[in-house]
Amino acid sequence: MQVEQALTQIWALMDEAGIPPAGPPICLVPQIQTVEDEVPPPSPWQLVAGFPIEDEVAAEDPVLVGTLPGGKTLTTVHAGELRSLSTAYLALQVYMQANGLEPNGPPWEIYLTDPVWEPDPDQWRTIVRWAVK
Repeated sequence: MQVEQALTQIWALMDEAGIPPAGPPICLVPQIQTVEDEVPPPSPWQLVAGFPIEDEVAAEDPVLVGTLPGGKTLTTVHAGELRSLSTAYLALQVYMQANGLEPNGPPWEIYLTDPVWEPDPDQWRTIVRWAVK
């Protein structure tokens, strides 16, 4: 399933349950766990897509409720098409290696721009965050 389809289905379930998102959509990249992992990961990518929410809720398969790691994170903002997003991951990996940091779980993306509302890929903005220890 594509990310767009997953987010649409999750949005519909949240809407039906009366649960508003607490921010823009996110996507976890569990295939990337260390600074040595290949970026982008080999296909097919295994992504976990969703929305942040403020309240505890019950979920049924295929929807899961999870928590992102707390604490210190590295953050960068990528401008442009999603297919060039690997440059943001590489920048975070290089920064970690240069500063003696280690990942504390997989990185995640926060989509600030909806391609439906902004068709120009040059205007797309995506935050990439990676918890570190």
